[in-house]
Amino acid sequence: MATVRGTIFIVDDTPIDQEIMSKSLSKYNFETVKFSSAQDALRELETIKPVAVVTDVLMPKVDGIEFIRLMRQRMYKGLIVAISSGGEFNNIDSIKYAVISGADFGLKKQQDLVNIGSIIASELDGPSAANKNFFR
Repeated sequence: MATVRGTIFIVDDTPIDQEIMSKSLSKYNFETVKFSSAQDALRELETIKPVAVVTDVLMPKVDGIEFIRLMRQRMYKGLIVAISSGGEFNNIDSIKYAVISGADFGLKKQQDLVNIGSIIASELDGPSAANKNFFR
């Protein structure tokens, strides 16, 4: 049995998208914790210490943009990946706006959802990963 590489939060109000991402991430030995709201994920952020957080940009109540800002304000240093199927914030593409707001990068749901495990594994295993202290 392979060693778990770390926990990744999946924050998305669409259950089927949560499942697709969870299956993709589990293929790369990540444990996932799924949340349908940013508020629930924020409550667990300090306790669980995920190596990465994947958040949908467009969600009810607290959207992904505000969630990203709140995580960075709380000094979360892990990888933040914004996902979106489209849309705009302040006349800027939602993924670009998420990166401006503090996400490390963004992915399009239609193209990248099933490959999110390999994308995140590559990012976490990259040359800069050894020098990254996720929890300062």
